[in-house]
Amino acid sequence: MLSLTRPISAQIEVTDKCNLRCKHCYHLDFDCKKNSKDSPDEKVVSMAEKLVENQIFSAIITGGEPLVRKHLTTELVRRFKEHNIDVSLNTNLQLLDEATLGEFIASHLDGMLISCPSTNYETYKCMTGGGDLQRFLSKLEILVQSGQHFSVNMVVNKRNLGNIRQSAESLRDMGVKIFGATPMGLNLENPDLNNLLTAEEVQKLIEDLMWAKDNLGLSVDIFEALPKCAFPAWIRKIDLPFLNRRCQAGKTVISVSNNGDVRTCSHNPKSYGNILDEPLGVIWQKMAEWRNFETIPARCHDCKKLTKCFGGCRITAKAYTGDCGGEDPWMSSPILIDEKLPNKNPEIEINPDMSVSFAETFRWRHESGDDYLMTSTRNNRNITVVNKQLLSFVQYLKQACPLKLGNLAKSVKKDFTDSEFQRIIRLLLTRGFISPQHR
Repeated sequence: MLSLTRPISAQIEVTDKCNLRCKHCYHLDFDCKKNSKDSPDEKVVSMAEKLVENQIFSAIITGGEPLVRKHLTTELVRRFKEHNIDVSLNTNLQLLDEATLGEFIASHLDGMLISCPSTNYETYKCMTGGGDLQRFLSKLEILVQSGQHFSVNMVVNKRNLGNIRQSAESLRDMGVKIFGATPMGLNLENPDLNNLLTAEEVQKLIEDLMWAKDNLGLSVDIFEALPKCAFPAWIRKIDLPFLNRRCQAGKTVISVSNNGDVRTCSHNPKSYGNILDEPLGVIWQKMAEWRNFETIPARCHDCKKLTKCFGGCRITAKAYTGDCGGEDPWMSSPILIDEKLPNKNPEIEINPDMSVSFAETFRWRHESGDDYLMTSTRNNRNITVVNKQLLSFVQYLKQACPLKLGNLAKSVKKDFTDSEFQRIIRLLLTRGFISPQHR
């Protein structure tokens, strides 16, 4: 496995202020004693520029509530997109206005993750500390009509567990296409253990999500990495997006606080250095324990899903057990038998007359030696490690497409039947770097 010299993705918190006071928030200070550490706009922009310099592939702008600082948020979206970085926004939507939304669309914001704990008025008010559901719904209507890509997520605890189906249906009726229900993780400094879902309640959440998928036609998701053993075996046999989520804290992802402190993820309050004071690569090396399995529970090491899971959320585990290497509260037992999904990618048939086009999105960076990373999709789902020769070939393809594969083989002085040529073409088709042109 390639040892990364720096992260692939970053969350950047533009503020620690929020217009709501959600009791389930992993940032909430229940005692109201902390003062804001918000930095001036120019300092936050400098943090973003450091991420650009380090060639991250994607960024998530978050908070607090990022729309508390609309001008700064729109500026960061614009700067990231100018450098071919995928960028999305986490928001409770309450402060959205049409002018700001127009700027996001003009800058080609890739997506928004919208927080909505319930479409029941009293539950919404309770869980957001006084939030106005009607205001939220009016903003959501504007967002739906705009055509901007977005998903809606319910953070679920004991207070709103019974609202999942009703909320999914109400949101579907408003035009929502992607709906998530994510079990509440624990705030390390103020863990809300009384409202944490039990393992049995997580099973109910999963059943309700599948109901929303099957009966409402929604694309469904869980926006945090749960232990794979928390899912029943029949779910693990289905190709669902949330089964691909694994803890990437300090492995491919970092979180940058509003004062520049760098953490492994937004749930972890521990700083490993400040991005304005130290090179990001140096800070990254201080997180090595997160990449060498030191934070993985002992029982997980025999699990067949270990590298597709990494034991669930390590910060929730620490809040629950007192140990970052402790077991996630929803972990059951290691999966000791290989569970292979049906092959989604049977060998692709290719022929000299097949015309291919190049992906709309393409980014790459040098890692070390002869190792390079490249990807062609949002969310870095197809990051591929290549050498300089293969990268050069892909860069040539980007300029030459569209073209027929037979002509491509001739242009690079290969016989079309060459097995290595065909292997590389199939790899690039499978990974989405190129795709067949349909007449």
